[in-house]
Amino acid sequence: MISTLHKYLARDLVKSALMATAAFTLIMTTFAVIEPMRKEGIGGAQVLNLFWYLLPVMLSLTMPIAAVFSATFTYGRFAMDNEMTACRAGGISVLTLLKPAIVMGIIVGVVSLALSNWIAPELARRGARTVKKNLQGLVYQKLRTSNYLDFRDFDGGGSWKLHADGADPANNQLRGVVVVKGDRTGDASYYTASLAYVEFAENEGVTELTVVAINPTSGEQKGRRMYEMGRFTFGPYPLATPFEEKASFYDWSQLNAILANPRESSKVESRLRNIRRRLQASYLCDDIAEAINNDRPYKLVDDDGFRYYTFRAPAAVVSKNAHVILTGGGPDGDSDLPVIVEVGKTADSVFRRIYCRQAEISMTRMRDESKVKVTLGDVAIHELGLADAEPARMPKYRLDMLEMPAEIKSRQSDVTLEEIYNHPQRHPAVLTQSNNLRQYIRNRLQPRIVAEIHGRLAYGFGCILLAPIGAALGLIYRGGHILSAFALCCVPAMLLVVMIVMGKQMIANPDVSALYGKAAIWSGVAVLATLETYLYGVVLRH
Repeated sequence: MISTLHKYLARDLVKSALMATAAFTLIMTTFAVIEPMRKEGIGGAQVLNLFWYLLPVMLSLTMPIAAVFSATFTYGRFAMDNEMTACRAGGISVLTLLKPAIVMGIIVGVVSLALSNWIAPELARRGARTVKKNLQGLVYQKLRTSNYLDFRDFDGGGSWKLHADGADPANNQLRGVVVVKGDRTGDASYYTASLAYVEFAENEGVTELTVVAINPTSGEQKGRRMYEMGRFTFGPYPLATPFEEKASFYDWSQLNAILANPRESSKVESRLRNIRRRLQASYLCDDIAEAINNDRPYKLVDDDGFRYYTFRAPAAVVSKNAHVILTGGGPDGDSDLPVIVEVGKTADSVFRRIYCRQAEISMTRMRDESKVKVTLGDVAIHELGLADAEPARMPKYRLDMLEMPAEIKSRQSDVTLEEIYNHPQRHPAVLTQSNNLRQYIRNRLQPRIVAEIHGRLAYGFGCILLAPIGAALGLIYRGGHILSAFALCCVPAMLLVVMIVMGKQMIANPDVSALYGKAAIWSGVAVLATLETYLYGVVLRH
């Protein structure tokens, strides 16, 4: 008789739990994730794949809610139909009747732990890779909806906004392009072009965007000058994905591995690579400044090896953002002594000489290679083979994609990421960036890993308690109506979720002791355990 009664209750519990799980999961997955991703430009096939990848992630969230709803509804109806009274009259204890709910709570808790710690993180990463395959579509969709994209220089020197009136994804073209650059001083320069070409390339697992504007017109806020250029290359800049790497994407072994060694995080490795590039830029700037200030020319060659550039200037100054400025000989760079750039087809021949008031040399990246870019101001270009020709004058002239000197490449290749991470004091030029990385690890990465570990464990143990609590609530309040059952089950479920979220935020806050955050996370479980003890005492007494 008891086994028949348990099967009867278990059948109703499972049936209502499955229906509730399906409904909650479908709603949350569609409206919380899939629909926003579709609006961002993901194709139909990718949306379908993404749905199956994200389904276990949502199941780990919705299944406990569905379990407590099912227990509240089933036992509430059981009590409301006087079946509970009949069982009590037959000598069956309440605790015996609650065993199916207790077993379901244990099963849901174990499944939730397995989903959140192993299955869901892996499928979430696969979903992120699915989205990443359509980053081009996301870029064009955002340009259509928002009309602009935001980027920041890897060296922190300035921010960019890219606007386009129209896009042609089939030919990777943009129409009506406006690119605006702002720097730390508040000055801004802009580039406008009727046509630009878009290039996408993979670099170290990151998709990068490069925009080449054709025959752009450029201008500057400072001085309100305008001038034309043959072409302007914007980028490459990494594209952010809607699914940025988070602690929730790590499985249990990865969480513990990153906690023990932060370099296991791809974000830390990416920052280390950026620091090494910054170190390479520092090497370049120091070499140029040392040569120029000792009255020696400095030579560069373009990436095709067709043209050689020799730089001469009275003075050179290295700026904080890894740029070197060549100026005239006066104290403010306003001397009549110019900066001279000689252009030749070989290292010794010269067919063009460029005079300018100032030259700014810095490092950029094209795909997986470091390049040198030069911006010349107040330019006069003399073609030496045309003696009668007037020099071409323009306010600004750019030299893009010059080859990084071999000696600089060699020095940078000798510096490993491990050395930068373990011995930052050996490289004073990037000590600030290294300290910032350690601060990021100490104040953000590790606290979030700790919060994720405690949050998952607390959630799993809390899920074990939810279904029995729902069953007790259903018996006490006879919540056999579906709306009353839903209202009752929301209280303990929301309490658990709120305490876990609050505790994780407290741990992630460097100004709050992690002990308070851990206490907040586990206090939700403690409150549920206390509530369950009280409710079962009430049920057993009556």
